[in-house]
Amino acid sequence: SPPSPPSLPPSDPPPRLPPRLPPTTPPSPPPSSPPTTPPTSPQPLLPPSWSIYGEASGDQCLNHEMLWIAKISVDECSRTCALYNGKFYPYFEHATNGDNNCRCYSTCTLKGSASWGLMVYQQATPPPSQFVKSDIGAQNGVAPRCPDGYERITSSEECEAAAGALQLMRAVGDYEGDWTDWPQACWIHPTFNTVHFNLNLDEAAIDCSKGPTAGHNHCRGANAICKRTQPSPPPLSPLPPDP
Repeated sequence: SPPSPPSLPPSDPPPRLPPRLPPTTPPSPPPSSPPTTPPTSPQPLLPPSWSIYGEASGDQCLNHEMLWIAKISVDECSRTCALYNGKFYPYFEHATNGDNNCRCYSTCTLKGSASWGLMVYQQATPPPSQFVKSDIGAQNGVAPRCPDGYERITSSEECEAAAGALQLMRAVGDYEGDWTDWPQACWIHPTFNTVHFNLNLDEAAIDCSKGPTAGHNHCRGANAICKRTQPSPPPLSPLPPDP
């Protein structure tokens, strides 16, 4: 008869799994810590450098210089008009008791009454700015010059900084160029109000008599951006004589 097949060794018993434990609820996170920065107190409505211009009950200016800018707070309206498009406006009109609309004025003749909750505010002239925009000479067939106490910006980086300080937009794409029919150094486009930097710093090479079409002189219509002249350091005191 054929031999019997060899018997297989007994297999190991299946491993025993640990008993299933009931699900546990994760511990609740600890309460968040209180903020370490103390809350800031609200800003006063009227800083000491401002005053209400006219009657406290409300008034408005007769000579409208611009359209409404935005619906913002009195504080924001003051900051906006202190340097709007590179210019300081000593008066601003704000609908404090209305929809909070804001606009700026270089002069103001009071009407004597107001509607829409308008009030007129006056603010003190700020200290001299580090940067200013200048149109001196720009309408006389020559490139704009800097006012007394200011000089041209001669670096692209400082021109960008001046654009930010004056709340003007830096041009995209053609910010820098070597032009002879635009003002040298840092200037503002007369149509788009964007800031550009002319790598051509030679004033003698700038020809403001040229324009793209007859009767349209774009160089003459541009404004320059200037920086405040740094005072010269005082002379050094002579050294004492040797003993």
